[in-house]
Amino acid sequence: MAAHFSRSASLMGFFELVEELDGDPQDLLASCAIPSAWLETDDNLIPSEKLAELLGRSASSLACEDFGMRLARLQSLSMLGPVGLLVQQCETLGEALSQLQRFLYIHSQAGLLQVDTRQDTCLVSFAPLVSYEGRDRQLIDLTLMAGLSMLSELAHRTIPLQHVYFSYRRPDNLEPYRQVFGSGVQFEAEVSGVALPASVLNWPLKPERARIQALVQRYISSIEAAHPAQLESQVRALIRQLLPLGQCRLAQLASVLQLEPRTLQRRLSERGLRYRQLLSEERALLAQRYLDESEVQLSHLADLLGFSEQSVFTNSFRQWTGKSPTQYLKERGRRLKFRAGKVQV
Repeated sequence: MAAHFSRSASLMGFFELVEELDGDPQDLLASCAIPSAWLETDDNLIPSEKLAELLGRSASSLACEDFGMRLARLQSLSMLGPVGLLVQQCETLGEALSQLQRFLYIHSQAGLLQVDTRQDTCLVSFAPLVSYEGRDRQLIDLTLMAGLSMLSELAHRTIPLQHVYFSYRRPDNLEPYRQVFGSGVQFEAEVSGVALPASVLNWPLKPERARIQALVQRYISSIEAAHPAQLESQVRALIRQLLPLGQCRLAQLASVLQLEPRTLQRRLSERGLRYRQLLSEERALLAQRYLDESEVQLSHLADLLGFSEQSVFTNSFRQWTGKSPTQYLKERGRRLKFRAGKVQV
């Protein structure tokens, strides 16, 4: 079965929370066969199934039914990396939600995000694609609460809730839900999500340069921690993260690295490298990895690699491998999946 992936930043706050609950984070990671090194930086890709398993095991081992919600309290927009940078520059909350729906799969492919607006209500729902022993409660709790917290962080005010829905069975202890969501919580619903007044979509956002700069600096620090003093590795890491946003240009890379574009070009040239060369190599590697290891749709793969049109991606893939994407998969006994309607994230 093809895998879904999530950035290691999805587990921001994990060590802190487990230790607060008198647990051993290393033991829990080992029980799920997750190397602790995967959590040392934000941009490591871990199987989403492992993410769901770790959340479920942690809740069970620590006798903490609201583990997912507690972990969400330790997370912020910074965990979204470049997607967080993107949504912080939106003009309205509705635009930010739209960008999250489109690009959340860059951060995590653990579930489907859907935004539906009808009359005076906006329903933001999340459908997990992975679970632990058939249970997905912790992943749902983490996603919904973290998502609401991030929207409030963007808007600088609390998001009003009309209703909150959970697809799983009603838990014995409802107090954590009352503390977080108030009244109006329904279990065993068709979907897991939150109903908001549609009017909040028009709330204007006021991007704060200082906050955006702080998020950029945190992201740079994460890259530098993974690749200290290695310019090529840092540039490759940035290419992988900026490609899906359609903002992977030399000027953008230089800006994130706090360099002038000419300075970045010169430093790459001194190492016998060119930006276009690194861009093409990373696109080729990512394309083959996603086709080998995931069920990404062809149109989404083109987006992931920063191509404006699917046909341009197909032509580039043929140049890299001598085959079209469909031919490449056919040789491996697999087929591309085409889905209409909902966006896979």
